[in-house]
Amino acid sequence: MVTQKKDYVYTQNFCEENIWQLGRQLQAEGEDVADFEVLMLSNEVRQIPLLSHQPSSEPIVWDYHVILRQKSKPLMFDFDSVLPFPCSTADYHEQTFMADDQVGSRWVVWARCIPLNRYLPAFYSNRAHMIDAEGQELSPFPEYPPILGEPAMRLEDILDFSVSISCTNIVRLGRYCV
Repeated sequence: MVTQKKDYVYTQNFCEENIWQLGRQLQAEGEDVADFEVLMLSNEVRQIPLLSHQPSSEPIVWDYHVILRQKSKPLMFDFDSVLPFPCSTADYHEQTFMADDQVGSRWVVWARCIPLNRYLPAFYSNRAHMIDAEGQELSPFPEYPPILGEPAMRLEDILDFSVSISCTNIVRLGRYCV
């Protein structure tokens, strides 16, 4: 398995597509995709504080973030982290997530966990969330076309934790990663 970020497809501000591309490449390299799961991080207020993330040395607040977890090792893959790629799950958790008492209950990070072997064929994003009211791109789009899997696994639905999606589960990160 190649483990340098530069060897994978990456587009800034498209973490969900970066992880999809990483999963496809790992599958092409012969990795057992059943050993991986996608973690869609967010919360009900769509504000998650993360440490050790670019472009800041201070906590950065994203509306959501997407990472890949290899279960058997256990390792985390995060293109936007300044931590090693991949990083041990324990180190990633300790150096990325703030304690609940530091952030308050409304900013606690939750994750929708999706098996990679389900995410690859089913993920759907037409990139509408990256277009402003005037129709302009909020960030330069990737050079490849949008990922249009099954409409049942649209990015908007994945991030709405009140929506039930088969083969996924929702967990509180603090209890899940350690």
